[in-house]
Amino acid sequence: MVEVEIPKRALEWLNKRLAENPDRKTVRVFERDGRLVVQIVLHKRNVVERPGNPLLVVVDLNSSHGIVVHYWDGKLIKTKKYRPPNRGWRWRQVRRLMMLRDRLYNLGTITQRQINIYSSLIRTTLRGSAKPWIQQVLIGL
Repeated sequence: MVEVEIPKRALEWLNKRLAENPDRKTVRVFERDGRLVVQIVLHKRNVVERPGNPLLVVVDLNSSHGIVVHYWDGKLIKTKKYRPPNRGWRWRQVRRLMMLRDRLYNLGTITQRQINIYSSLIRTTLRGSAKPWIQQVLIGL
């Protein structure tokens, strides 16, 4: 039998999540870098109720245009496209990081853990660059 000490903050978080009555609870135990890792996974199915207003606004954030907004009322009423502002240096930095990561991967000199570090650096570089302009566009709709 193995006892695992759980920090007080983690217990508070777990109690809050359990109070939400998750649909499925799973515990995963595995070894990573010579250490025992325990993950508690709680799945909650969210049911979204249809609004009373028949006008539906669909926002596609993953579009190659930046943001595409479709106004729908049984049939397509209007589509608007919004391009992101020039992110300049951030994209150049991300391109350089991705190129280095791919080159090291192709040479076989990088581990999966190091690949994850590069991905984390890429996310950190882009963090904060998209959110403000997305919020401005959506508020202006």
